[in-house]
Amino acid sequence: MDDIELMLRVRDGDRAAFAALYERHAIRVHRFFRGLGIDAHTSGDLGQETFLRIWQHRARYAATGSFPAYLLTFGRFVWLEHCRQQRKPGRRGGPLDELIDVISATPRTRTDNRAASSELSESETTAIARLPEHN
Repeated sequence: MDDIELMLRVRDGDRAAFAALYERHAIRVHRFFRGLGIDAHTSGDLGQETFLRIWQHRARYAATGSFPAYLLTFGRFVWLEHCRQQRKPGRRGGPLDELIDVISATPRTRTDNRAASSELSESETTAIARLPEHN
């Protein structure tokens, strides 16, 4: 069964289909966060949060694009929230703050709206696919 078929079953509440997607893609999500410079432990936590959000928003899933793009869109928003939480109160103006502000200002920042379109740009998808296979 392909990812889209599995996610359609997940949308209907099928926990076994969700487990199959998790098994297929957990390492990809972990590599995504590690590629962003996140330590292994935190990458695991952020990966769990990413899959939790997919489960929570499963009823909104529309099979309009690739599942890896959909998955990593959720990962991107989890990462942005993590970065915001890491900011120290009263301390702003660094390059990370500027990056977060620019990304957050884009019209496609709400996870549910972005996930509905479920498409990363072709260059983003290609770059993610080139991430190394190791943990």
